[in-house]
Amino acid sequence: MVVPLHTLVLIRHGKAESSSYASDFERELIPSGRKVVVKNTKDLKNEHKIVPDLLISSSATRTLQTAQIVLDVFKKHEVGDIFYNQDLYNADENEMLDIIKQYTHKTGSKVCAVVGHNPSISLLAFLLGGAQVNQKKSSTKQLFESLAPGSICILTSHTEFSLWNFGCATISAIIR
Repeated sequence: MVVPLHTLVLIRHGKAESSSYASDFERELIPSGRKVVVKNTKDLKNEHKIVPDLLISSSATRTLQTAQIVLDVFKKHEVGDIFYNQDLYNADENEMLDIIKQYTHKTGSKVCAVVGHNPSISLLAFLLGGAQVNQKKSSTKQLFESLAPGSICILTSHTEFSLWNFGCATISAIIR
């Protein structure tokens, strides 16, 4: 019996305005940030042939704008369920994983896309993919690599989303 592949697409929002322009929650994407998200999402669809059946996004302005670009590239109707969750704004990697499990269980998703913020989106990507995190130099978690604004990390596993934990998936690609 072949266990179906589960795919998690983690998308860091595009480059946004400087934080001095508005409140952090209300920051908008800048034109170059929009272009990167469009390019990377088209790569996700056309080169990697991945179409999410579920999209979960933080409700901050820049993530909503990023999610809208993703939906536009996929012509909206190709993405089944769409949810906006304010808790993703300040969620750490454990909370993000819990939110993903909640929505994928609710919808039966096999291909889930999440639009979120750093450092949590990068940290979740690399922890799910089995990367080691160095905590020796400071109390903040250091990564081998951080996802740049607009980047997309594709993770796959034969494990159902409800059982995902750190180290359970393979990083299949990072689109920059």
